[in-house]
Amino acid sequence: MNILEFCFSVLGGFSTQIAVGALLFCSNMKRRPHFRWRLLVLVPFCLGPTVIGRILGTSFYLLPIFFVGWYAYIFMVMMLLLSLLVWFCFDGPYLHILYYCAASRILQNLAYMVRSILNEFAFLEAHDLLYQVVTFCTDLLIWCLAYRFLVRRITREQVSMENRSLVAFCIGATLIVDVLHYWTYAFHYLNLATLTYDAACCVLLLALQFGIFDRSKQRMERQVMARIYGAMERQQSLSRENIDIINRKCHDLKHQIARLRRADSMAQPDRFLRELEDAVGIYDSIAKTGNDVLDTILTEKSLLCEQYKINMTIIADGKQLGFIEPSDLYSLFGNALDNAIESVRQEQEEHRIISLYIAEKSGIVTVQIDNYCSTPL
Repeated sequence: MNILEFCFSVLGGFSTQIAVGALLFCSNMKRRPHFRWRLLVLVPFCLGPTVIGRILGTSFYLLPIFFVGWYAYIFMVMMLLLSLLVWFCFDGPYLHILYYCAASRILQNLAYMVRSILNEFAFLEAHDLLYQVVTFCTDLLIWCLAYRFLVRRITREQVSMENRSLVAFCIGATLIVDVLHYWTYAFHYLNLATLTYDAACCVLLLALQFGIFDRSKQRMERQVMARIYGAMERQQSLSRENIDIINRKCHDLKHQIARLRRADSMAQPDRFLRELEDAVGIYDSIAKTGNDVLDTILTEKSLLCEQYKINMTIIADGKQLGFIEPSDLYSLFGNALDNAIESVRQEQEEHRIISLYIAEKSGIVTVQIDNYCSTPL
């Protein structure tokens, strides 16, 4: 039974809870090499406080050395230490990881508030096994809800934290909530009202923290859509200009043919034919794949290829890409074609070749982009 109680005390311990929360929030980040072995640094972090508490016979976090006046600063120290350990495991900006650890601290505080509120009604003793089971189940429920409503909102892309003031506010608010909660505990103001208020503050702070991601994503999508609309306007303008050129050339075609038949203009027949060919060639740069966003991208890149004398061949069924968001489509093909153009620009003119192939095969959409490359990959 002592072993079971020890396991529950470890799982319900402060260090374990914030570690689990931090790993949840960072789960979509890039992992460093030998990730599983690096995770072992979290084992003493999680087990240490419980083992030390058992040896000394008192709570690790209530040791006199960890107090300044009435406030136990060890909780914030543990959060900062955790941020360094998690940074050792995940390859990402430290500010992001510190931000996630602050969110984990708030999540742990919320779990503590919820089970304290339950204890107000259940009147369970802190050392009872039933209390430990209820504590574990409550924490597990909080973690599951956090994964459902917070972790799944985090995409695999790096989070843009441009608003540093709001980031600093969220991390600072974590400290404020921690201090105010310990104040109510130290001076015996802890009751159902203060617990409920503290829990509500934690929920609102988590909502504020993860609202940053939504606004950053929306801002990036608006920027991409603005580029798409700008490119579409340029395409429409270019189409009108090309049509005007071709209409004017067609209107003058009979006059130019008549001039070509004259003996005194036979020395310049190629010039007139080249003008017609250029006009039609520019019009051919307008891509028509059945997908407006893809047409915009390909038209823009086709004109760029014409400028650098690159031969780009397009066989594309753009309708097959309708399931991709416009911003993702623009980023994917814009980046891929820019890379291909940048590569073939270094080649001799006769080797400047790019091919794009998009088609559906056996229920799978295939996208293939090839470019000539004379140097080893």
